[in-house]
Amino acid sequence: MSTFIPKPVEFKFGEYFNKGFELFKKDMGTFILAFIFAGILSIIPIFAFLAIGNFLKIARKVNYGQQTSASEIFNFDDFVVYLKLFGILFLGVLILEIPLFLFIPKTDQGATPEFPVAFFIFMVAFIIALYYFLLKAYYMVALISLENVKSIKEAWSISNVMTKGNLLSILGFAIVVGLIGQLGIIACGIGLLISLPLTYVLQYVSYEDGIQQIKVDELEEIGKISE
Repeated sequence: MSTFIPKPVEFKFGEYFNKGFELFKKDMGTFILAFIFAGILSIIPIFAFLAIGNFLKIARKVNYGQQTSASEIFNFDDFVVYLKLFGILFLGVLILEIPLFLFIPKTDQGATPEFPVAFFIFMVAFIIALYYFLLKAYYMVALISLENVKSIKEAWSISNVMTKGNLLSILGFAIVVGLIGQLGIIACGIGLLISLPLTYVLQYVSYEDGIQQIKVDELEEIGKISE
């Protein structure tokens, strides 16, 4: 049995790529098929988080040499908690967009000289705020899927602590992973069936390492205390 001691984790940027590539080669067929299934499930937006979470479960099973199948993408055990997460995220984006409506009347009446500057400042602030919260929530989906954390508040709280001091590293990792995902375009699009599943695996490796850094085996700790 394990519990968590939330703390800022060491984000091992380069190590994640090495381990990710090795894991992907371990069962490439399952990962590619799971990605295709995840894409099908994500056609309905409210299932997008569920699809990603189930992909992470498959990646963990492959990582630990356990039996798994790409069809596990269609497991709906965590649907309710991901529906809540989707709703909170959707509501959060709406709240961040509220100031945008202040600009609408001005567009009808003719833009003032100050309008372009004000609108630009708002858009920059909106993008920064959105990315800040997304980066702080980096480990949430992994905590929900891999560690069965059912409380959105708890998952956010743990992820918030884990990402302290790591936001720039996580952002850089996300950018590089995104570039890798786009490499498939060079191969006339067919390569996307390799590059995009690979990005999911790379992200899993980063999630897994972060989680392992904050996990404590309660039985092991009891044994240490007894000694």
